[in-house]
Amino acid sequence: MPSQPSDQAATAMRTFGRLIPRFRPHRTLIVLSALLIMCMVALSMVSPLALRALIDDALPHRDDGLLAALCLFMIAAGVLTNLASLLQGRLTHLAGQRLVHDLRVDVFDAVQRMPLTFFTAESNSRTQSVLVSDIEEISDTVTFSAQVILFSLTGILTAGAGMLLLSWPLAVVTLALTIMLSLVNNRFARKRRRLTSARQDGVARMMRRVGEDLSLSGVIVGRTFGRQPVQRDRFAAESAAIADLTYRQRLAGRSVYAIIGIAFACVPPLIYWTAGSLFPGVSVGSVVVISLLQARLAGPIQELLDTAGMITSSTVTFDRVFAYIDMAEGRAAVPHRPPLSAGVAAGPPDLRLSGVGFTYPAADAAALREVSADFPGGSTTFVVGRSGSGKSTLAYVAAGLLAPTEGEVSAGHRVPGMSGLHSLVTLVPQEPAVFNTSVRENLLIALPDATDEALRAVLAAVELDTVVDGLAEGMDTSVGEHGHELSGGERQRLGLARAMLSPSPILILDEAASALDGVLSDSVYRSVRSHCVDRTLIVIAHRIPPLNDGDSVLLLTDGRVAEHGGHKELITESRTYRQLFAAQAAGP
Repeated sequence: MPSQPSDQAATAMRTFGRLIPRFRPHRTLIVLSALLIMCMVALSMVSPLALRALIDDALPHRDDGLLAALCLFMIAAGVLTNLASLLQGRLTHLAGQRLVHDLRVDVFDAVQRMPLTFFTAESNSRTQSVLVSDIEEISDTVTFSAQVILFSLTGILTAGAGMLLLSWPLAVVTLALTIMLSLVNNRFARKRRRLTSARQDGVARMMRRVGEDLSLSGVIVGRTFGRQPVQRDRFAAESAAIADLTYRQRLAGRSVYAIIGIAFACVPPLIYWTAGSLFPGVSVGSVVVISLLQARLAGPIQELLDTAGMITSSTVTFDRVFAYIDMAEGRAAVPHRPPLSAGVAAGPPDLRLSGVGFTYPAADAAALREVSADFPGGSTTFVVGRSGSGKSTLAYVAAGLLAPTEGEVSAGHRVPGMSGLHSLVTLVPQEPAVFNTSVRENLLIALPDATDEALRAVLAAVELDTVVDGLAEGMDTSVGEHGHELSGGERQRLGLARAMLSPSPILILDEAASALDGVLSDSVYRSVRSHCVDRTLIVIAHRIPPLNDGDSVLLLTDGRVAEHGGHKELITESRTYRQLFAAQAAGP
């Protein structure tokens, strides 16, 4: 396809065109760095010119004064060049790391704005790869490419100007050689781009494999079913594929660099031969300076070619990063909850679902269909139904975590719409997030200014206080990765305690006590209800705990509301509910 190179070049230009505006906040650092580079290049030309005068004048004529002045001049130029290089490096690295920081935060913000369905479809390891590996590669490209390009171009122009003054035919030949070598390198740059894309995909797959097989649950499965050799072989295959791609990526284009090296190695002898045979009038100093300038021309050319290859390869990485940023474009930012404080200022609002439907992106059928239900402020409603009936989806929609594809959700007149639900509703999922920090820090997520008395009160309410007191450092004991220092039931109770600590007027418990035995589960539910007497409770449970007079039951069947009423009413009038309740009562 003849248009492929131009298409790739256009893509690369668009990608880096998007990057340029991101340098604007750091333009002072960049301008100072560029000025220092130009000063360094100018100073680097002092030594060759001084060397010419030294060879042609100072040494032949034994001029000690001129010799001393030239040597001091060369020393001063070398010192200033290295000091400028040190300062320039600091400025460039500072600007590069600030840019990388901005990109990381933008990607993080973009992922935070995505709907929950994104996190079920997108691999977490891929997101981690973009945030860590991809942006780290961008850091290298941004930090070094700009200074290499500016330094090399300035060096080529300066060396070329000097060669034109000394021998314009040689300068023309060198320029033609540069253009030819650049065209040759362009072919290998496209190959490096393809290999880089394949390698990044391989790294993401390997990280996903590590995250699955070396997690606690993955290790348990491997040891229980004797799958450790299989897990190792799968990882080894992924690692070998990455090693092969990395080897091919790094060696791609090495042959062209060898050709470049050979070409430039032949130039100095040609200069000497030409000067000695065709231009005998050229001074020895001029011949030496021309040879030095040619060598200084060869280095920047090869650096430019290397940088061009790195930039072309990095275009894939930049595209992946910008793809994450772009996917959140046009999406409203997820509203942040206002600062929390203890107590509920007003009574809990009524929560209303009106004709709500929801379909997951990859699903053929809707998870919820025309669901309409009222949850009066201060009421307790139990949502029941068989597995797959849509209970958890209803919880996520009611909590404002999933936007309904049909209908609407509102919470009274105080904060209408989906965005307002974030400030009113706390959802406790079946597997609550427990972070690798202390019990105290896990609880303070809900209410950062909570007192120790408040923390102990919610722990006691879920009968977790004695467990925590028995830990090595009490509430300051770390609970381990994903909370695995605690049992499944203890993690659930910690999640419940955290929700109870939150001042949200509406609590939704989604199978929040499923890991507890019947007696402990009923006790915890009674404590939760007693503690949250002034809140609206929506409890999703396979097993219905003891009900109070005035409690409502909402029965879901195939994503629809089959029944909605009091327990006594439904047990009498609804055959479906009666069968479900009987099956639970006869449970294990």
